Amino acid sequence: MKFLWSALIFAALHCNIIVFGQETYNSENDNCCEEYCYSKDPDKSQTRQYATKTAYDVAKGSDSSVNYKIAGCIQEKVWIMIRHGARWPTVKDIQEMRNLEDLRVEVIRNYEERKTQPSTGALCMDDKFSIKTWKLSKNLSTDSFAEKLAPQGYQDMKLIARNYRRFLPEIFEPIDERNFDFRYTPTQRTQESFKAFAEGILQRAPDVGPQPEVDPVLNPYAGCDRWEEQNKNDKSNNASEYNIFINSEIMKDTVRRISRRLGFKFALSRAQIDTVWDMCRFEQAWHPNRNSPWCAAFTPEHVTVLEYAEDLRNYYKVGYGNELNSRIACSAVQDMVRHLNNSNEPHIAAYFTHSANIQLLLTALGIAKDRDALRANNFHDMKNRNWKSSELAPFASNFAAIKYSCEGGNEKRVMFVLNQKTVDLDWCKVGLCNWGDALVTLDRFTKADCSQYYCSENSSTNIQSSFLVLILTLIIYFINGY
Repeated sequence: MKFLWSALIFAALHCNIIVFGQETYNSENDNCCEEYCYSKDPDKSQTRQYATKTAYDVAKGSDSSVNYKIAGCIQEKVWIMIRHGARWPTVKDIQEMRNLEDLRVEVIRNYEERKTQPSTGALCMDDKFSIKTWKLSKNLSTDSFAEKLAPQGYQDMKLIARNYRRFLPEIFEPIDERNFDFRYTPTQRTQESFKAFAEGILQRAPDVGPQPEVDPVLNPYAGCDRWEEQNKNDKSNNASEYNIFINSEIMKDTVRRISRRLGFKFALSRAQIDTVWDMCRFEQAWHPNRNSPWCAAFTPEHVTVLEYAEDLRNYYKVGYGNELNSRIACSAVQDMVRHLNNSNEPHIAAYFTHSANIQLLLTALGIAKDRDALRANNFHDMKNRNWKSSELAPFASNFAAIKYSCEGGNEKRVMFVLNQKTVDLDWCKVGLCNWGDALVTLDRFTKADCSQYYCSENSSTNIQSSFLVLILTLIIYFINGY
């Protein structure tokens, strides 16, 4: 295999062409991209654009408790949906990442032996050295850590718990185990996230009993064949917005430029670029205060394109791109309203889930909706879009609904907070909503039979049929009346 790789490298480097799939690029232009040194960039703003693999530390908002103190109001209850912390990659991704050792060798040969680095946009000396001395994590030498919670993910959960205790003292104090309602999906990473969160407040994780395989609140898609089929079709459909974009000239040019920055005179495969991209993001999430050597492969411009590709996929998989997605979190919305409305329940509900469910919940609530849909052909127009999974669903992302009792108990209000940032909604004043308005706005969920509303084969048809019946009734009424 290594002989074949070396032979392909040799053949490509001694030809004056760059090959990407079936297309050929003339390599007379030896430029890669703008001059950029990742190691010496003090800001590294692109690390906040790593889609759902963004580290929580760079995605979160303010650590100040001031935003949670409302004049004339008392904190009453809170409902929190939390994505697990930073995890280890899947088995498939781990196996691909092991190939980076070979790629690392070839990148250094490109720079030190073949002298094929680009005339502009080459790796700076510090970036090249970091790639040269990079070593694969020992935990990736085995498949046994696949998809488990990483140490940084555990620490993030403990910190988030302590922050909530500090932000909402009137709800959390005095600390009492009976004041908590914990749930998590039956995966190691969510169970360990629950334990870390509980440890951050209670010093120990209480026994909450076995968790169901399918929980309509935490993983409703697991019991929805219609949703699975929808996403299966989108993935295999060459005409899907995501597939159009990854085969577009913008993406091909980005792949070529990244390859050129690494010293190759041919384009690496999308799979190779994706592996480098994943290694960069995972390492940055595992070690937020250190530089991942593989992140040096990308300039901020490259990251913007790769982030948009993932946002396109998420937009149609769990966002506003498909109508079903706006209904699938029905049970979660019902549970939130029920919890906040019932004074007899524990004051704190903390549920541990996955990025898909966080994004489906935000979609149901109308959060981060853009005026225009994300498409393959409007990348340049959507750079300031609301739908950015980097900001919505990074590792350890958390959404909280906080209920307040105001004006001596005569007024009930609710604040929605995402990753320690107040959420602005059309029907709220500066992020603080009247509880009555919230009940009216969420009426379509609270009065629905979620088992029929969110996943039934006939749910969409039933809505359309009801509308048609109403129209026909009105027509008959007017005909008879006149």
